[in-house]
Amino acid sequence: MTEQRASEVLRRFGAPVDTTPTEALLDAVKWTAGYVAWLRDKVASTQADKTEMDGVAPERVALVNEERALTQMSNVTGKREASVWVDLLGQWHDRLVRICSEAIKAGIEERRVRVAEQQGALVADVIRKILGDLELTPEQVEAAGNVVPIRLRELAG
Repeated sequence: MTEQRASEVLRRFGAPVDTTPTEALLDAVKWTAGYVAWLRDKVASTQADKTEMDGVAPERVALVNEERALTQMSNVTGKREASVWVDLLGQWHDRLVRICSEAIKAGIEERRVRVAEQQGALVADVIRKILGDLELTPEQVEAAGNVVPIRLRELAG
């Protein structure tokens, strides 16, 4: 019933978004990585209260914190059981790996590198043409050869 209701809400409120398959896949990687990071923080934030652990050896505090991160107290049984956050972290991490694998298979990163290289070559060509049009002296050409790469690295940095 809940899944059916969610599908109805999605149909009603979902709207088309102008995107490309590449952009959609990259967005999926970014969003999923964000979910994984949030879940990691959630698991890591499950730590013992400082006053609760006063006087306890640091090694023991670390063990308590690790146990609390991996487990949670059950309202039903009153015992510690696997944390839902740890389970979710595992599921979302697996999903992130699958999406990244699809992005790699699609060659997205290689294409991004190729585009960056092409843009770099275009910029270098334009700079060479500008410097040629200025009819610089040999000293100025040498100075430009030192200054231009520094400024381009600043731009990329």
